[in-house]
Amino acid sequence: ILDGAVIGEEAMVSPGSLVKMNQQIPAGQLWAGAPARYVRDLSAEEKKNMAATSRAYVSLAGQHASEAAKSPDELLADAEARARRDERHEEYASKIGHSA
Repeated sequence: ILDGAVIGEEAMVSPGSLVKMNQQIPAGQLWAGAPARYVRDLSAEEKKNMAATSRAYVSLAGQHASEAAKSPDELLADAEARARRDERHEEYASKIGHSA
């Protein structure tokens, strides 16, 4: 996406596409290619899915930022806590046929 290009709300540009300088992509449309060209209008279902996916990525980015801000000691403590949580009691393991 080159300088000055504007992508409208709920519009989608396919991966690998080239949006030229100052090109305007109208809201709710799918564009693809190099240079990018109009393909079709997006359906209501596609727009709804795009919004849900966007929210999921924002949430994931927040989780990533939180983890990336941790000190090495905090990361080690988290790993130890996970290992303790994931340990199975010896008696449980023997009842399901696994050795501890």
